Amino acid sequence: MAPSRHSLNYLLRRDDEEVQNPLTMSDEEILEKIYATHLPSDTKFDADSLFTIVDIILRGSTHLVDDVLDGSPETVKCADEKLPQASFTSPLGLLKEISSEMCYKMLGDEVAHKTTMTILNLLSDYSWQAKAILTLATFALEYGEFWWLS
Repeated sequence: MAPSRHSLNYLLRRDDEEVQNPLTMSDEEILEKIYATHLPSDTKFDADSLFTIVDIILRGSTHLVDDVLDGSPETVKCADEKLPQASFTSPLGLLKEISSEMCYKMLGDEVAHKTTMTILNLLSDYSWQAKAILTLATFALEYGEFWWLS
């Protein structure tokens, strides 16, 4: 039985696989590898609610940055903000997995390509829109935590 895409054995096995240098690949080869990771399922995912949360985090963090740079605290306006669905369940575990891939890898073209492919494999069950929002949400989570701690 093959390991699940989200199991530790799968992720460890993926780390041992040889990755071709993306600078030596044609655009068609890169696209083929990316499309091969796209296996969306019928699973429902509330991308709109997650995007709403991302928007709130980034706006709040932006106000914090402005306050730090300007030296003048300003209250963040929340009255006109859209709220996520009450039934929304955050995919925090998945966001942390993506964060781990993004934040704790060495720099370099080959590593960046391998990291991208690992993230795309983690998100293979999701639509392209959901993949983009989940990746943006991971960035927002890290960025927001950084500025709230400062």
